[in-house]
Amino acid sequence: MENAERSNILIDVLHAVAKHRKFVLLTVVITTVLSIAVVLVLPRWYAASTVILPPQPSWLLPGMGEVSTLARQFSSLRGLAGVSGEGELYRYIAILQSRPTLERIVRGFNLFKEYDIKNGSMEEAIDVLRGNVEFLVNEEGTLTIRVFDRDPRQAAAMADSFVTVLNELNIALNTRQALSNREFIEKRLDQNRAELRASEDSLKVFQQKHGVVIIPEKVASSVSGIAELYALKATKELQLAIMERSLGEGNVLLQTTKMELDELNRQLKNVPDLEVEYFRRYRDYAVQQKIFEMLAPLYEQAKIEEQRNTPTLLVLERASVPERPARPQRKVIVLVFVLLAVMVSISVAYAIERVESLKTSDPSKYAYMRQLSDDLKSIFRFRHRLS
Repeated sequence: MENAERSNILIDVLHAVAKHRKFVLLTVVITTVLSIAVVLVLPRWYAASTVILPPQPSWLLPGMGEVSTLARQFSSLRGLAGVSGEGELYRYIAILQSRPTLERIVRGFNLFKEYDIKNGSMEEAIDVLRGNVEFLVNEEGTLTIRVFDRDPRQAAAMADSFVTVLNELNIALNTRQALSNREFIEKRLDQNRAELRASEDSLKVFQQKHGVVIIPEKVASSVSGIAELYALKATKELQLAIMERSLGEGNVLLQTTKMELDELNRQLKNVPDLEVEYFRRYRDYAVQQKIFEMLAPLYEQAKIEEQRNTPTLLVLERASVPERPARPQRKVIVLVFVLLAVMVSISVAYAIERVESLKTSDPSKYAYMRQLSDDLKSIFRFRHRLS
């Protein structure tokens, strides 16, 4: 039954189109011509893109032996904030979308004139600029900066300018963070030096008093292992303290570091007390020495990062001058208007045919609809006279 009704409706529609084919065809032709005329006068916008790779962490002080693995976690001191790879790209987007970046682009290219902002409002210029730029993190793990502008050369220049401004601001932020981290590590290293000096003096006094110089190899190995646990604990405490200053409480890396520190504390609780005073003093010395061996390269790394002002971005693809406009998409616009014209004209033809069929099937309803149509026409004429 439903299929029969659908078939009847389709036949009625085809009949209406055939009967009013001139109206349908004329509507489609006029709409097509008008839409083509409109898209031809619309301004052309060109898109230029540049592609950035996430930074590759590198350890500037290789060959540190036992400390090298741990030191890599502090490479560029970015690992302390849990930012690397794709996370760094989202950090870039935050910088690119910031007001300082957008203001520099607006002033650098005099976009007040370009966007016809007569009152010189920076807020309005930034809003228009935001609508003409895109920052996209791709599946390949790259960041695309796409800029739209009426001038293809300026579009390419603006895309490259975004990279330049991003690099400058990123260097400034990294330097500021490196300074803070260097000062923090420096305080801990100064404390370690004082404690190491005190343990060395204590061990020396004990040796001179009791004439003990050499310790058994087995005990030395045991004390060295314990010392390494204490050194790892001190380094983890330092790492955790820096993380707590820059990360939220729910950060995964922060929680993992806390778990690692809890495990080190658990292991150290199981270490038996050394009953001999000499071993205890030697243990204190070995612990402070091991801590110093781990903190010293981290401190040197922090000083290097603080003074480094080399480019921080890896640009995979520079912006090139686009040859074809990216918008408006003329074919799509014309096609959409043509389809709308077809749908509307067919609907109107079908509605007219349905109303005409009421003459014979339901004259009273047809008369009511004609009266309603006349009333609407009267209302429109009355409003036209008032206007």
